Amino acid sequence: SRIAEDVLAEIERPSTEAEWQGFAWSLTALLLYYKDQAQPKGAPNEIQKKLVTLSLETIAYLEGQQAFLVEAMETHHPERVEKRKQFIFAHTCGGTHLIQAAVRAAVFVGTPEVKARVKKQLQILLFRHQAERRIYTEALAKAPNYALILHTQELKFFGHVLETFALAEPLGMTEGSPEEHAQLSLVAKDLIQAVNVLGPAYHQLGPIRAEREQTYLDLIGDGCHAMRGLRQGIVALFRHG
Repeated sequence: SRIAEDVLAEIERPSTEAEWQGFAWSLTALLLYYKDQAQPKGAPNEIQKKLVTLSLETIAYLEGQQAFLVEAMETHHPERVEKRKQFIFAHTCGGTHLIQAAVRAAVFVGTPEVKARVKKQLQILLFRHQAERRIYTEALAKAPNYALILHTQELKFFGHVLETFALAEPLGMTEGSPEEHAQLSLVAKDLIQAVNVLGPAYHQLGPIRAEREQTYLDLIGDGCHAMRGLRQGIVALFRHG
């Protein structure tokens, strides 16, 4: 309780991109701790005021980070998307933790308008899967020597996408349409394929760590996110077949 109170007392909207990089975890922790204060009725108390403000600021920031993808999504052109560490692509894990925080933020605020805004951001994330799976496939064809790194990036992104939607579904933040279900099924298929390809790497973690520490860390950390995405996704997303 003391930690939560101290964090809430001092936390402010990030003022730099570096601060935004780590903000998602702080906001998520606060929204989880104060979840009984969600969806304020009547005049909000001070805790609710601050968390609603931070939630809305986070959602607005996320919208700005993914805005450059909207035209390609609405015109159905995933092939036009390039990854150059711009906007959301510069964030850890492709910004999926920021999206997860925004999902919780929308639930905390609770209004239909705010929930609709974040649902759109989730649809942009699904569109990114279409774009990024193509990017990885083309990169593998051009640079097969980097297969381990590229497959690890697939593990990272596909796992986090599935994990994000597994979080969003029980919170009522997914569309639940046949099209969305089909797309998520493809995400799961891509993730399982990446896991299968990387199987031998998990028997060579020592040499991999000696050669490239970051790849080792990604295999362990993002492997956990992949397992969590698959386990929770099967229950949340695919229980109806």
